[in-house]
Amino acid sequence: MAKVPLGQLHSPYPDYAKLAKDDPDLVKQFRLPGCNECHGGTGGGGFCPALSQGVWFWGNTDDVLFRLITLGSAELEKQGFNRYQYGTVHAGMPAMGVTIPTSDQLWKIIAFIRSINPPGTNPPEKVIFGKDARVAQSIAALEAQIEELGAPKIEGKEAVGGKDAPALYFGSTKMNNNLAVVHKVADEGGEGMVASLFVKGEGDEYVRVATTSPKALGSELGGPAFDSINAGKPYYGEGPIMGIPYITGYEPIKDASGAIIGVYGVGYKK
Repeated sequence: MAKVPLGQLHSPYPDYAKLAKDDPDLVKQFRLPGCNECHGGTGGGGFCPALSQGVWFWGNTDDVLFRLITLGSAELEKQGFNRYQYGTVHAGMPAMGVTIPTSDQLWKIIAFIRSINPPGTNPPEKVIFGKDARVAQSIAALEAQIEELGAPKIEGKEAVGGKDAPALYFGSTKMNNNLAVVHKVADEGGEGMVASLFVKGEGDEYVRVATTSPKALGSELGGPAFDSINAGKPYYGEGPIMGIPYITGYEPIKDASGAIIGVYGVGYKK
């Protein structure tokens, strides 16, 4: 494995569904090294996450799955891989390579894991960037609640947090300094959740104009989230809010012409 370039490990069992059908004892390959002790006897979950939920915390290529199981999550991260989301258990995965004697058995374990996931969630050479379930639910709720007010637009200016900013509207409702629109979603999301709205400034910056974190009002979106939004794409993953690590999600706000004029944002403390 160490001699194979990153991204170049490929399963000899690409038709994992057929393998699972032809080999009813495939689950035994999963149980032999002790995977069942954490993830349950059939992968449905124990005190560690279920492997059957169609969510891939580190991505789902053959390469990343083989290295993750072999090396464990801490070593995988050292090799430059990114964790895209967290589940209910934040503990790292141990290195299982020492308990799995052959590559063939490990590939069969991976085939079994793929076979118990929903169709469409695990094409072997396409990375599925997982969304944290709470983040996905909360950002959808934020979008639905605010879009009921009307179409988004920028009209005039209103300072936020001592900083000049364009005024973001949905319909006739101004978002700048309007904390009520984000507090409802945050209250429903539970403890440790932050909801925010950003407006696009006169340059490339996105200024936080409404938020449940008062100290963050007027701050700007940064890091990978900024890069992703600026490229017209959503962002889901780790990100700091006022220096505190969160599991976050950001979706662009677009006006009637399709131009990005702001950002929806939510996050949960790690």
